[in-house]
Amino acid sequence: MPRLLALLPCNYAIISRDDNSVSLINVMQGVTAALPQGAVGQNVLLPNRWAVFAYWLKEPSDGDQEFEQRLELVAPSNETVVAQESTFRMTQNTHSQVGHVLGMPITNVTAGSHAFKLRLSLRNLGAPTFTMVGEFPLDITVVVVASEAVVR
Repeated sequence: MPRLLALLPCNYAIISRDDNSVSLINVMQGVTAALPQGAVGQNVLLPNRWAVFAYWLKEPSDGDQEFEQRLELVAPSNETVVAQESTFRMTQNTHSQVGHVLGMPITNVTAGSHAFKLRLSLRNLGAPTFTMVGEFPLDITVVVVASEAVVR
């Protein structure tokens, strides 16, 4: 199976069609959200678009196999709140895979910092189970503000 070289959440990931070079815009170490008092205890979806970049290195045994990766955003409760699967084939020595995500769910909103994590798993296409190959910590900080302070 390919070896994971990088797993990075960012605002945008751009792969050049000319030479496959990659530009990562604003690699995210965390996110801060200002939410109204009425959101406390509720489930919310932060309306931001973001991307996750995975960079793979081909291993000698990979041959012409097709692989499936699963990307998960895991809440502090260990609940998966975003899951995305995609397939790829290692046609060159390295492979860039970008997952685009619409929104960031937060369950049971409370003020403070919350330790989410991105989890990446891989399997040969059609295999019964995934193997976790990497995690990336992503802190989501919620600031509760007076309702009138939130722009509508």
